[in-house]
Amino acid sequence: MKRAIKLNPEISITLDPEDPLLKLISEKGIQHELNIHKSLARKYQTSIAIKSGDRDSMIEATKSAMDSGIELIYQGALSDNTFFGLPD
Repeated sequence: MKRAIKLNPEISITLDPEDPLLKLISEKGIQHELNIHKSLARKYQTSIAIKSGDRDSMIEATKSAMDSGIELIYQGALSDNTFFGLPD
């Protein structure tokens, strides 16, 4: 919702107040992903973490990593021109 509101300021939507439990769950989830990435990176010879940025740059970096044969791609960006996503 934050992104939708930022990209569409004409939308008159109010964000819900921040929920401390959801924030904690989110933080724990992010830490879990980082731990899994570190663990997997030790198992593969080549790995890359795609840096957060604009969609096109992230998609291009992901495609480049795939074309280069990188074995582990963390936070890769995928799109089919309708949907955009960052797989876990």
